Amino acid sequence: MKPKITVIAPVYNVEEYLEKSVSSILKQTLKDIEVILVDDGSSDASGAIIDDFAAKDNRIIGLHQVNAGAAAARNTGIKRAQGKYLYFLDPDDWLEKTMLQKMYEFAEEHQLQLSIAGFVNEYYEKGKAFSVKNVMPRRIFTTQNDFRLHAHEYLNNTFLAVPWNKLYKTSYLKNHHLEFPQVKWDDLHFNMEVIRNIERVGVLDIAEYHFFRSRPGSETTKVFNEKLFANRIQQFKHILAVYDDWKISDKAILMYVYNYYALRMIQLTQEIADNNMHISQKKSYVKKVLADGYTPTKVDKQIIKACLPRKEYFFMGRKGTRYSEEDKLFYIKLVQDGMSANAIEREYGVKRDQVLQWVERFNTGGIDALRRRPQRTYTPELMLEVVQAYLAGGTSYPQLARQYNIPNNSVIFQWVKRYTSGKSLKTTRRTTRMKNGRKTEQVERIEIAQWVIANEMDYVGATTHFNVSYGQVYAWVKKFKQGGPDALADRRGKAKEANGQLTEMELKDLEIKRLKARLAHVSTEVAVLKKLQEFERMDVQQRKNISQFKHSRKK
Repeated sequence: MKPKITVIAPVYNVEEYLEKSVSSILKQTLKDIEVILVDDGSSDASGAIIDDFAAKDNRIIGLHQVNAGAAAARNTGIKRAQGKYLYFLDPDDWLEKTMLQKMYEFAEEHQLQLSIAGFVNEYYEKGKAFSVKNVMPRRIFTTQNDFRLHAHEYLNNTFLAVPWNKLYKTSYLKNHHLEFPQVKWDDLHFNMEVIRNIERVGVLDIAEYHFFRSRPGSETTKVFNEKLFANRIQQFKHILAVYDDWKISDKAILMYVYNYYALRMIQLTQEIADNNMHISQKKSYVKKVLADGYTPTKVDKQIIKACLPRKEYFFMGRKGTRYSEEDKLFYIKLVQDGMSANAIEREYGVKRDQVLQWVERFNTGGIDALRRRPQRTYTPELMLEVVQAYLAGGTSYPQLARQYNIPNNSVIFQWVKRYTSGKSLKTTRRTTRMKNGRKTEQVERIEIAQWVIANEMDYVGATTHFNVSYGQVYAWVKKFKQGGPDALADRRGKAKEANGQLTEMELKDLEIKRLKARLAHVSTEVAVLKKLQEFERMDVQQRKNISQFKHSRKK
């Protein structure tokens, strides 16, 4: 009887990781498997380890060949495979014990020719280990056209390119005479040919394959290779050939495909920037990238950024940047390639939490989760409910954001900040500030400056309270703090005789208004303090009830 799955692993000089990798296969809950380990001319102990495993477990077939590359080793395994499905393992990675069982049952249930699962990227950099999970929503494609219209969604996140997160139906590969080509990055070329005529494809929402993006002792420095550019173009031409064969003409899909290529060009230009070559050579290579006929003009600025020193890049930065879908994918790709969110913030000026939020959205919802959502208006009742849930404890901003379907943690943070400072929870829409300002008298300017200071520098509140522009408020407060009331005298046109000189009555009236503003602010603080004390009393009472309950249980 033929095995359910044949596992094929090309092995070359991985003695340090091979035992853990093979052991993770042998410990699978799915026992009816065949394992073909192809030693591709290793110069370390990898070949001996293979033979040792083969002697102990009759499910393992150990093969040895002259070094010819991973593609040739995998093809050797395909020719010997007897399983209904094929699975390709990288011998320095490992699987959780239920992965093959879940993939087999998924493929059988839906009669799939290709099954795709999630994975975990494992990193080890600067003495620290961390991981990033990559999962896509569960989905079944039952026709060629259905999959072809959605295949682009799996390009930018490594899901489509690699073989080790997939289960292939053996008869499909052999009937179409599919093998790994002898080219750079053979994985993607192989998979593009696999999906060219595919009909039934399934995406399984698990992540039980652990892929080492970087290991202890491995080099993480990027080294520029001139052949990479030609290899990327060759790879992209293959992708375009398949889409041309599919007769895909949807502009949105094709733009996404082109952006996939552009992100790889950005990575390439980063390697150019990190190289020790002369600046003139760097510029020459970057111009070559931009003039390749494939890179969309939309990402030209991103490519230029990659070759600029950090100082120049920050000079180009914009305050309040709204990131496009392509921007977000660029930073997500950096994380997938091993760059930490902290490093991205240092290098590109994008906030760490923002990057992590994009990665989380992408991993759970795919490309759709990165698209800008229309601005929502929240009712005061909902805002109060969310704020009180946070103040009651036992939860966090991200948890509440998911629970109430709020797109950004900072929205809840602002609600809590407003509530605990005594301000009303009216609306989440930004009020339109007056841009040009209006004419004011010295007395009014002094009153506004005093109000801002009494309310702990609430410039925005002053713009709505007095119907003036933010720029006016900021300038008046600055002048008032530096020169007092006289600094806010009206100096436009011909100076008045009494310019800057306020009457005693005006000064007293201003002082009364200042004290009233301060009193209102202090009253608000007192109200907030009472509210917090109320929460503390509730917390104390809750703890007493729990203690009494435990005591009664013991009796």
